[in-house]
Amino acid sequence: MSHWLDKVIELLQANTADLRELARMAGGNPKIFYLGVRLSDLDVSGQNLDGMQFGDDAASQATEDVWLKLDRNEIAEFSSSIRFIKQTGKQEERLAILLKTVLSNRKFAREIVGQYGRDKAKFANLVVQDLRRILKSESKRQIKEGSFRITDVGLAHILFGRFRRGMQLNRILLLYYMAKHLHQFPDINKYLRGRFERSFSVYLDPYRDEIKRLLRSKR
Repeated sequence: MSHWLDKVIELLQANTADLRELARMAGGNPKIFYLGVRLSDLDVSGQNLDGMQFGDDAASQATEDVWLKLDRNEIAEFSSSIRFIKQTGKQEERLAILLKTVLSNRKFAREIVGQYGRDKAKFANLVVQDLRRILKSESKRQIKEGSFRITDVGLAHILFGRFRRGMQLNRILLLYYMAKHLHQFPDINKYLRGRFERSFSVYLDPYRDEIKRLLRSKR
């Protein structure tokens, strides 16, 4: 019986050199397909390796060990959650739901974000990439230095940081949907109240009463 790495060698002779495409051609998940391959042995110039894991990455191997222990129901739950998020209409709400998923299931946050792939909207896609990089770095530091975790507010701030160059309405919508989906997290609730109280945008007027109600519903 041939080893799966034999298939990798065969695929490297294909017309494409894109590692993601090669993994898909082999019927694999690009995220974990190369766990048996040392990144240091590959020429990865020009490749997009965000979210991909390799054999010389201790954090990747630790994550894969956890992933292999998940049963089908747990994997299906992740897939179902991602489908639900991606089917949500506005990018601001997709990000709020994605962050809620991360905060509610922090143990597997990196897997959830890693599986999300690309978002169809510019700013949302940038946030997904940010979260992927940060959670990967966070996991590495946990393994190397002990317990380490970016704060809930730190993650929330990433979302607003990416929208600072967008339209004012986008930031108001982000505030509204984060209040809608994240008001039950005390630190984020406080953070959102601060942003709400400092905003005097006319775009906020249609959402002002509802945001106020949401942020008061649970502190």
